[in-house]
Formats: sequence, structure tokens, C-alpha cells
Amino acid sequence: MTAKEYLSEYQWASKEARSLLDSIETIQTRLESTAAKQLEAEGAQHSGSGRDIQSELIIRKVELEEMLLRKYKEILRKREQIEGVIEQVESGRERTLLRMRYIQCMKWEEICVAIGYEWTQTHSIHGKALKEVEKILKLKSE
Repeated sequence: MTAKEYLSEYQWASKEARSLLDSIETIQTRLESTAAKQLEAEGAQHSGSGRDIQSELIIRKVELEEMLLRKYKEILRKREQIEGVIEQVESGRERTLLRMRYIQCMKWEEICVAIGYEWTQTHSIHGKALKEVEKILKLKSE
């Protein structure tokens, strides 16, 4: 695994958590819609199928919430590991850039503005930082 791949693990885990959260919100919306339709139909004949759908949605929502909780725990572990590696980088400028990119998930344009460097300078600093992270990861795996 390259330094960039290692550092990007936090971002990808965070995106996955966001996707799970979106799914939970979608199910919640469907539950609310199903409940509203069921209330409207209470005066009419009731077949019970609305409850079956609601039960399935509730079960799926609980499963997704459990997955999300595990994902959040994984994200926290990854963040701590990655921050530990970043902290070992000697240059404060490189550490700052790595945190902005891989922990705060900032775009390159935002990073350039924040640190006051041009695009090419920023990428040059990033390249040096990645080389140092590669060395740190290599030492860590030995």
C-alpha cells in the first residue's frame, strides 16, 4: 500500500459512513410515508401489508444503524493511526498539508489558499510529505 492509499483510508471510510447515513435517512422517510398512508387507511379495510413493510424497513434500518456504529468506530481508529503517522513527519508545513488533505478532506484549491502557496509548490510539498510517510510506514512494518 502506498502512502497516499494509506492516508486516504480515512476519507474513504468517512464517505462509506455518509452513504450508510443516507440509506438510513431514506428508510426513515419511507417509514414515515408508510405510517402516514396507514393512518389514512385506518377507516378503510386493512390488510396488514403496511405493517409488514414497516417491519421490514425497521429491521433494515436497525441493521444499517449497527453497521454505521461499527463504521464510526473504524473511522476513529483509522484517524488516530493516520494522525499518529502524520505527527512523525518532521516538517510542520508538511504535517499541516497532510492534515488538511487527508483528515480535513480539503480540496487542493482550498489548501493552496490556506497555506498561501501556488498549486505547483503545494504539490511539491505534498510529494515530499508522501515520501516521508512512505519511510515512516516502512519502518513501522519492519
